Amino acid sequence: MADVTVYIPTRNRARLVAQAVASVMAQTHQDWRCIIVDDASDDETPRVLAGLAAADPRVSYFRQETAQGACAARNRAIEAAETEFVTGLDDDDIFLPQRLAQLLEGVAKGAPIVTSRDLLWKAGRIKAMPKPDVATLPMMLKRNVIGNQILTRRDNVLAVGGFDTALPSWQDYDLWVRLIEKFGPVTVVPHFGQIIYGSDSVARITDDVSRQARGMELFFAKHGPKMNAQARSIHLARQKRLKGDPEAIMHALRGFDASVDGLRDVFWAMRNYRQALALR
Repeated sequence: MADVTVYIPTRNRARLVAQAVASVMAQTHQDWRCIIVDDASDDETPRVLAGLAAADPRVSYFRQETAQGACAARNRAIEAAETEFVTGLDDDDIFLPQRLAQLLEGVAKGAPIVTSRDLLWKAGRIKAMPKPDVATLPMMLKRNVIGNQILTRRDNVLAVGGFDTALPSWQDYDLWVRLIEKFGPVTVVPHFGQIIYGSDSVARITDDVSRQARGMELFFAKHGPKMNAQARSIHLARQKRLKGDPEAIMHALRGFDASVDGLRDVFWAMRNYRQALALR
């Protein structure tokens, strides 16, 4: 049985999903499975996935005839996985060659949940995304400091109910919080494991302001009672700044924690407010 299953949701990104799967095939750790769930694509994606599965027996795919969203696709792949461990890959990102080996080394040392350091490619430039060495629940209730992917046991994900399909955004953040609550902190291995591509030309869910705002609200409704006053202020600042609400500035200042992220929260609250004023 393979050590790990990589799950990939996709919709109408034939070229990009092929690139993502190629990065899985290039892993130095070769004992993997890859399950792709096509969320009712109407482009060349079905043909591309059939070709990938024919080329490598470790690759399989499912098709959802009606679009149900990335979370439903991820849940279907995780439920179908037969490996002890699972990890995700977005169809517009890529793994670096040693990612799986390094993450599996992390869990072999006893970490219940692991992730890697990430590189962000945007506007023709690449930069490292800062992460702590360990992400605890109090840290995660303030901000998603671990990003969009983790590796853990499949049974762990099933035990907390998988991805919440009711959330239109922040679904990964929500799942990480629930996993940490039940199983403990996330260990960040000291290696760069994936390249995340920014939104220069590819539409991402985080670019849809209304969906992002709704996801924030639902996340806050679920996890707000666990937050301290500072964390609540940070989340309220984010919600209000999307609406150009001047109260975002007050909440950002109340939640300020002398970090780069804290400075960014204040900056964006002020900027969004000025933009809202200019539109009136």
